[in-house]
Amino acid sequence: MVGCGGSVSGDGWWFSSGSTFLQANEPGVLFGMQKTPGGNRDFSYFVIFRHAVRSTAQHTKNEDLSFTGMVASMRDGVTIDGKSFELALELEANKDTGTIRSRTLTMNGKGVDPAKGALFLVDLTSDIVSYEQIIATLPNDLPDPTTDTATVTKLAREVTQKLKRENDSVREFLK
Repeated sequence: MVGCGGSVSGDGWWFSSGSTFLQANEPGVLFGMQKTPGGNRDFSYFVIFRHAVRSTAQHTKNEDLSFTGMVASMRDGVTIDGKSFELALELEANKDTGTIRSRTLTMNGKGVDPAKGALFLVDLTSDIVSYEQIIATLPNDLPDPTTDTATVTKLAREVTQKLKRENDSVREFLK
């Protein structure tokens, strides 16, 4: 399964969620993006997840995205064979400065500190779903992934490989 996700925009702001890469024998990836007026398109979150997807696996994706002009709300998650994770992110826009004023982030319903990183490593192969939040340098000035599954596939694979080369935690997680 490769999905482009959705996007919303207004007044120069742009947000996306739900871009999904899920293939057998490769790490899964789920990501969302943001773009401020006059800024570059950046990742809001990037999730790499271990899974055991086979042709018989049951998998679903949950996604919800909205932008009121002041607050962007992104809800995203994956369930595979009854094991799931859910991420929720709210970004408050500062229209005066064209920046993000505040971020509120939860993972599986638990509040997490956005300052501790936008990269999550999630294990859906254990009896208990676990995750680790990582500070890592994610690429910016990204293409719009909401219209072409080839873009989602390329971003998922390239960013995962870059992180594997540059980050010890990612390298260990993907062994």
